[in-house]
Amino acid sequence: MKREPVLIIMSVLAALQVFVGGAAFSELVSVRVAGLLALSVAALQVGMQFYVRGRVAPVPAPEPVEAVAPAPAPETP
Repeated sequence: MKREPVLIIMSVLAALQVFVGGAAFSELVSVRVAGLLALSVAALQVGMQFYVRGRVAPVPAPEPVEAVAPAPAPETP
């Protein structure tokens, strides 16, 4: 069976969000620790989303640059 590390990490982060998001979690630890843990999980989730989006989203091909003819030199009288 092939391992999918991104899928595993996303699943763990989703589970942490469910656990940290519960109101009962603040009864187990102080409110400050619960807030910092919630922010940390959210930051990891955002980082993973950017990583996955960067790996999956197609990037448009650069448009070819057309050669531009140089402007003619001005005539001097």
